[in-house]
Amino acid sequence: MCVRIYWENTDASGRVYHTEYIKFAERGRTEWLRQKIGVNQRHVVTDTGVVFVVKSLKCEFTGYAELDDTLTVNTTVTSIKGARILFEQHIYKGDTPIVNLQVMVVSIGKNGIPTRIPKYVIDKCNQMG
Repeated sequence: MCVRIYWENTDASGRVYHTEYIKFAERGRTEWLRQKIGVNQRHVVTDTGVVFVVKSLKCEFTGYAELDDTLTVNTTVTSIKGARILFEQHIYKGDTPIVNLQVMVVSIGKNGIPTRIPKYVIDKCNQMG
């Protein structure tokens, strides 16, 4: 997934403000689910009552982006089990990785407690290898 950097994404130094990368990663996970495995989160909620929430996030900055840069967000699932999905994400500026993230997402039910990820989501994730 590609992201263009706009003024709204930058801070006083003209570089991307650090929290913007977390937003880019969120879009990357959403688009990975939608485009790579065909899972629309709105349909998951409607069909099963399950929503995905971030439980933990580890973020390492190794570079930066500036106005008008185009970034690429690469997303992979490294583990899926029970109520948890572990995503590994890398944000690139050209060929250079500038942010590396590990994001633990948990599925929760209508009662607000962790619940098993719907089987069809697990199956589609496992098909990605």
